[in-house]
Amino acid sequence: MNNSSILEKPNLFKHATSELSQDAILAWLIRWADPLYAQADPQLHEVGHFFVQKLYEKAGKEVPPFTKLKVITQKDKIDILVELICTDDTTRYILLEDKVNANEHGDQLDRYIEKLTELREIEEANILPILLKTSFHTESPSNEKYTLFTLFDLYEVWQTGSSKNIHNAIFTDYGLHLEQKHLKYLQAQFDYQNYTTIPVKGWSYWHWKGFFTHLKAKFQEGSKIHDQQNAHQRQLVFNAPKVSVTNISNQHEYEPYLDLGWLEANNLATFSLSVRVRLKKDTEGFDKNFRDVLAAELQKQDLYRGGVKAKFKRAKQTICLLKLKLNTDIYDDAAKLGAHLLELNEQLHRLPATIDPINRT
Repeated sequence: MNNSSILEKPNLFKHATSELSQDAILAWLIRWADPLYAQADPQLHEVGHFFVQKLYEKAGKEVPPFTKLKVITQKDKIDILVELICTDDTTRYILLEDKVNANEHGDQLDRYIEKLTELREIEEANILPILLKTSFHTESPSNEKYTLFTLFDLYEVWQTGSSKNIHNAIFTDYGLHLEQKHLKYLQAQFDYQNYTTIPVKGWSYWHWKGFFTHLKAKFQEGSKIHDQQNAHQRQLVFNAPKVSVTNISNQHEYEPYLDLGWLEANNLATFSLSVRVRLKKDTEGFDKNFRDVLAAELQKQDLYRGGVKAKFKRAKQTICLLKLKLNTDIYDDAAKLGAHLLELNEQLHRLPATIDPINRT
């Protein structure tokens, strides 16, 4: 019996899952758009050109006619830079930042444009900035100059190639890889949008992400969501709006805030809830005595009486004030959990604006 029809064939991209691997396949296909390769493999050349065309179309622009194409990877921390030598004797550039699972960090998108305009003195009008993401996403690029190119856009490129009967193992393998990612994308999208339909104890990463996003809209301005993913773990942190408290003895201002964390590592998910304090650069003035006084002041509120003081440690940015118990098994829907967290935040904001740790009894 021939088992080849029922066995899943080995796929290179099941093992090559990093951003560098994806950079390589994207750069490879774009390189085929060079007119130099029009006769070497006409079908791959057409799809490569369609990819470049699609990048411009997504940004609402027409691809400029070009006679030569150059692809540069991993220079000045830019994932992919495409140089198009155009028929009007100008050079146009595609600045492509590639993300597999991670989100953008810091001001990296701003810095990449600055490197081209300031260091290489390229006119910004000749740069097409693209943020390409092949995982489910919920945020737009932080820099509005970038155009978001999604998994669906990339999938369309490979489907176009498949319709041309391209017989290339690299192209075929990545296309099959994209099909699997497409299914995961749809599942993630469904979980993100339907977290209210199942009990909290059954939530996965995207359920929590959907809930955190909803919670952020409910809280006043100042709440933040931090999202970190890698090959070993996934983590979500929600920071509620901060409250300002001044230590009268040293006139330093500190900012307590509610911190919710969800972590999945080794297929085990854990949830944490605490009150943390942003130190605002005063790492020495926030001593154990003031921590104890501030914690005692907060424990006067009903919902914080069971809070446990964390072991005091010096820190550079934030320090844990109280650890709170939160049993997610008792919440059969998102509304109850959200209401509890909103009430916690309201009580946190009843802290006095000034505290005297010396005269406090």
